[in-house]
Amino acid sequence: MISSTVTSGHYDLSPVLDADDDGSAFDPVDFLNGLFPTEQSLRYGQTHRVGAHDVDPGGGLEVLSVDIRRAVDRLDAKIGSGIGSQAAAAPGGAEGIRGALSTLEELRRGLRRVARSAQGTTASVRPVVADIRRLDNAKRNLQRSITSLRRLHMLVHAMERLGDAAEDRRYGEASALLA
Repeated sequence: MISSTVTSGHYDLSPVLDADDDGSAFDPVDFLNGLFPTEQSLRYGQTHRVGAHDVDPGGGLEVLSVDIRRAVDRLDAKIGSGIGSQAAAAPGGAEGIRGALSTLEELRRGLRRVARSAQGTTASVRPVVADIRRLDNAKRNLQRSITSLRRLHMLVHAMERLGDAAEDRRYGEASALLA
């Protein structure tokens, strides 16, 4: 919670300072309308309730602007001191960064090798895929041919039976074969 460590002079900026990182919990229009409900309050300020007592900030928008600048300056100072303390706490920070950069460069080289290898693999796989497609088409054609041959065999067999039935004058059997 930032507001407990960064306070302003006249206005309560805690709704601004305590807002989530994505700003979804803070509505700037509601905040400003709460501070300045009338046009006149923009210039002179307004007495409003903070906690259990009334506060008259006076000065309106100019005072709010100064308060916001002060809060930003305090936050900047806090961030700067935090960065400085982190840099001081990590004496091998520059070496760590150099190590991380060299590791990143190794990773980039490895990724380039993998990309080149993948391109080579893709080039060698294309003919295999084309062969598989040709074999798949041949298989489909062979299945259709087998089906046609089976049907032709059944037709020839039925014609032989029909011829035998007609030769022996079994017309009932012959008519059943034609149906």
